[in-house]
Amino acid sequence: MVPSSSMARYQLVTGVAAALLAATGCTQILGLDEVGVSETKVDAASSVDAAEVADATVADAMNPDASTRFVCSDVEISEPIGSSDINTEALADTVVLSCNSKLAAPDQLYKWTAAVTDYYIFDTAGSSFDTVLGLIDECDGTELACNNNIGQLATSEIVARVPRDESRLIVVDGFAGDQGIGMLNINRVSCPDTDLQSLEGPITLTTLGFGDDQTTSRCGGSGEEDRSYHWVAPRDGLFAFQARADGFRPIVSIQNGPQCSDTELGCSKATDEERLSEVVRRLTKDQVVSISVDGVNGAGEFTLDIVDRSASACPQSAYSNSASELFTTRTMSPSCGFPELYGEFNVVIQPGDRTYSYAAGPVLQGCSSGCSFEINSQVPFVVSLLDQDDCGGNEIQCIQSVFNVANNRHEAELQIQDTPDAQNLTIIISSQDDRANTFSIQQGCSAVC
Repeated sequence: MVPSSSMARYQLVTGVAAALLAATGCTQILGLDEVGVSETKVDAASSVDAAEVADATVADAMNPDASTRFVCSDVEISEPIGSSDINTEALADTVVLSCNSKLAAPDQLYKWTAAVTDYYIFDTAGSSFDTVLGLIDECDGTELACNNNIGQLATSEIVARVPRDESRLIVVDGFAGDQGIGMLNINRVSCPDTDLQSLEGPITLTTLGFGDDQTTSRCGGSGEEDRSYHWVAPRDGLFAFQARADGFRPIVSIQNGPQCSDTELGCSKATDEERLSEVVRRLTKDQVVSISVDGVNGAGEFTLDIVDRSASACPQSAYSNSASELFTTRTMSPSCGFPELYGEFNVVIQPGDRTYSYAAGPVLQGCSSGCSFEINSQVPFVVSLLDQDDCGGNEIQCIQSVFNVANNRHEAELQIQDTPDAQNLTIIISSQDDRANTFSIQQGCSAVC
């Protein structure tokens, strides 16, 4: 799961409780010694009238977006990797995280420093209460990430890249007033274990000696050694992730996040040795993906390249019920097709495609509705469906055409069911031959209420 992140400011809710803590000398224990309002620090030795401070902090607690507070923590995690006990029951409510409710809950802040530059997993697995986890810049009040639940679990998790010797504030909070005993766990991401950061250009690598850690959902790879890498998009763009290998058929796949277990955007396998495998997706600046290279029938050296294909329009147009269309220069690479094929006399060809944005639904309450797309061509083709309308989503369908002897045409049917919420999708129709450059597509929709 990729945690939600923002550059929002987090708030310190001081209130009367914090004023009492300051008066009793407890701020050092709870890390409240750096509390401040705007540019003015407020502590037990302040000349500001105590009643005025109490009134201001109570108002801010009722409206936590009214102002920004700053806080540090003297509770430091000495080991960069491992688990720490949590007990928030006797603590104050000091921080309001962006993904928490407005209900007050006690929280604990920890100072933590990275031993090496890497992606780290922060989680609260093993906790007995509904946790919320926050990651904050050291003492400057900038919330870097916030997570409430992992799916349906009350456990929280954040995955973040932290440079060596840099510190972060980790906030363990309770959702909707919850509190209790638990665990804060910190581990390095083990897959991928290598960071290519902003690689743009071919590099020769190998899968030999790295084990079988990854299997794609659609392209296979089970039983063969593989290798995975982090990559960060240097800018907004449409990027082609390409792999070639001499001695085995390479598979390349892209996961949307810093872990191999994150949602797979797409995969591709080469038709043969030395042929291209490729996944193309639109990414936003600083988006983190994991690139995995596997094999259909072996392992060994491969060349990885990342090509900016932003000059190509994708999608090319919004879908309309056209009777005939042209395949154009290939942009995308569906998982059930091939980006490179053998043509006549074993000449390698790159088949063309056509891409559309399409808006589906929403379905009316109590009804069932959807649309069917019938596509046919003189040549084999594949149809792929992505769950966003900008060529950046994960592949949710991929269909190969079937040859119909009766009409001497290759045919496929794509069905899209409406859902309660509108769906913005990308439809990709990719030729698997170069002998013809046209196809026909017809849409039919129905509703039952």
